[in-house]
Amino acid sequence: MTEYYNKYIKYKNKYLSLKSQIGSAALEPIEKKVFIFISNTYKGTDYELQGVRIDRQNILNSLNIKNDYREVFSDSNFNFKFREKNDFNIIFISNCNKDRTIDYLESISTKYNPYSIVLCLSGHGGNASGLINFFSNDFERINLSEIIEAIDNPNLKNITAFLDMCRTGEDRDPFNASNLVNSIENKRVAVITAGARTFSVTEDDINGGKLIKSLCNVLTEDKIYASLLSMKKMLKFIIDVTMEKLKMHIKDLEIWKQIIKNRNLPRYKELYNRICRKLPSLYFNNDTRQVIEERGALEAFRILFNALCKQYNEDGMLSYAAGSTLPTRFK
Repeated sequence: MTEYYNKYIKYKNKYLSLKSQIGSAALEPIEKKVFIFISNTYKGTDYELQGVRIDRQNILNSLNIKNDYREVFSDSNFNFKFREKNDFNIIFISNCNKDRTIDYLESISTKYNPYSIVLCLSGHGGNASGLINFFSNDFERINLSEIIEAIDNPNLKNITAFLDMCRTGEDRDPFNASNLVNSIENKRVAVITAGARTFSVTEDDINGGKLIKSLCNVLTEDKIYASLLSMKKMLKFIIDVTMEKLKMHIKDLEIWKQIIKNRNLPRYKELYNRICRKLPSLYFNNDTRQVIEERGALEAFRILFNALCKQYNEDGMLSYAAGSTLPTRFK
C-alpha cells in the first residue's frame, strides 16, 4: 500500500509542478475543429451506390489529401489526421453498421472535445421525424438526432451538416423530433439537405451526389478551417455551396427569377415545380438564426430561400422541420 501511495504522491507533485509552470489551461484538452465524412456504398446489394466512391475521391481532391483512396476509406481506419494541425482533424467513417457508426462518433466526442463540427453524409436515406434518416451500410435507420447526440459534448457549440441522400418515404417517431431539438439546445446548428431524389440508385449514381459535388467545388483546407473557427464565415460557406448546387440546375439566374415571379402561370408552373424538387433545403435553429440577424445576413438568406422555392421564416426553422415527416417543401 505504501508503494502505491508513494507513486501517487510522486505523480501528483509532478502534475502540480507542471501546472504551476505552464498554467492549468494548457493541460486541458485542445478544443478541436472536426470535419467528419460518413459514407456507405452498400456494396454487394441491389442498392449499391457506386457514386459514393466519386464523392469520397472528390473530398480527398478538394482537401488536397494525397493518400491513396484505399488507405483512407477502409473499414479498419476511421480516424484520419490531416496536416497534423493540433486543433483540426478530418475523420472518415466508411461502410459501417449502425452500432459501429455511433461508437466512432461517441469516441470522437470523447477524444477530441470538439468545439465546431462539419458533418457530411453520403448514402441512402429517407424523410423522418427528427428531420431525416441515414441508412447504415447494413440498412439500419440512423436518425439525425442519434448522430448529433453521439457527437455531443458540453464544449460543442457549432454544427453544420451537409446531407446528400434520398428524401423519400415517411418514418414517424416523435421521440426523434424531441431528441433532436433537445440535443441542439444552446448550439448553433445549420443543416443542408439534397433535393427530393438528388442522390439515389436511379439518378446520378455514377457521378456522385450533387450536394457533395457542390460542397467540393467550394471546399479547401483553408476555407473549411476558417469556417469552423467562425459561424459568420460558415454562413458564407453555406451560401457559396448552395449557389453551386443551384447553378447545377439553373443555367441562367435572371431567367430563373422570371420563372419564380410568374410561377403560377400555366406555361411556367410545371417547369418551376420540376426544378424546385431538385433544389437543396436549408434549416437553421434559433441560435443560428440569431447569428444571421446579428451579422446582417438576413436579407441575403431571404433572397437565397426565395431562389430555392422556399420562405426563410416558414421553411427554414429546424425545430419545426424536425417535427414533420416531410420537412422539405418542394413547391
